Amino acid sequence: HVKGRSHQIEVDLDLTGKEEGVIVACGGFTGGYTLFIKDNKVYYDYNYYNGLYYTLESPKLGTGEVNIMFDFVEKGSPIRGIPGGVGKLFVNGEMVDETELTEMHISTFSLSETFDVGIDAGTPVSDKYSVTNHFPYTGELDKVVFKLTE
Repeated sequence: HVKGRSHQIEVDLDLTGKEEGVIVACGGFTGGYTLFIKDNKVYYDYNYYNGLYYTLESPKLGTGEVNIMFDFVEKGSPIRGIPGGVGKLFVNGEMVDETELTEMHISTFSLSETFDVGIDAGTPVSDKYSVTNHFPYTGELDKVVFKLTE
């Protein structure tokens, strides 16, 4: 459970440049988060209810070994009682994007969506991909590490 908590999501990949798909997804079209690769870029997309997205995007990744990390620092939101904070996307230790997430979910994303690794098994968390085939990750995926940092 990472809602309202500072945390990191990290993955090490060996890329050929042809990989795409969901690395991790939690939730669905009514809200959630996803880390995925599309068009040789990594994205972190946070869906705060359908229609309001906070997106972080990397430059082209290239090939070879790559470390990808999303770092979220909970700071609270200017909107009373709503969690919020700052999200940063890192590739090989270099920050490539940053955004403020001013409104975030305070309870469940959905009663019927799941936490998925390597696929988005329910409705799409992001509007940047379709889950007709569940947008499976096409490369080798050993593990995804979540770390609470508060």
